[in-house]
Amino acid sequence: RGTRFELAALIATAKRIEAEVRNNPDDRELLEKAYSTYKRLSESVGYDDAKLKSKSDARVAINRQAHFAARLGNVDEAAELIKKLLTARPKSRAVLKRACETHIAAGRHEEALTMARTLLRGAKAGTDDWYQAKLSQLLCLRRVNVDTAKKVWRQFLVLDPKMGGKVWRDRFEEAGKGL
Repeated sequence: RGTRFELAALIATAKRIEAEVRNNPDDRELLEKAYSTYKRLSESVGYDDAKLKSKSDARVAINRQAHFAARLGNVDEAAELIKKLLTARPKSRAVLKRACETHIAAGRHEEALTMARTLLRGAKAGTDDWYQAKLSQLLCLRRVNVDTAKKVWRQFLVLDPKMGGKVWRDRFEEAGKGL
């Protein structure tokens, strides 16, 4: 573990790089620098379960490390990092939502399906959170169990023929193609 001076320097570097990334969001070299900085920061503050449960800076560091890993195309690593965060914060809907999205991007549809179902149970029907979880469920089911995906799709169309309205319709139509 680094000294408190190293930690302060890493935090300052992370803040500076975040500002640079906002101005140049597609600069790969900058994204790699941001990833590397947050990886070092995660290692410095610690990312074991106890640290992630008790220290917000540990959660921020691993969350941002996962973000930049995903931006660089390392979605498997991002999924593993977010999974660690989810283990430490199992009641956080925001972390669960992020974990679900990351696992879908990594092609881990069975794990993502479990997360989507949990998100669905906790969301009020008809809200954006509910539609997002329903869409995630459908996308995962298409890969995990096509027969169930067809049943869920037909049921969804009966219960909500407008498919969430203008905001959601195109995404649902795309997800339901061929079912």
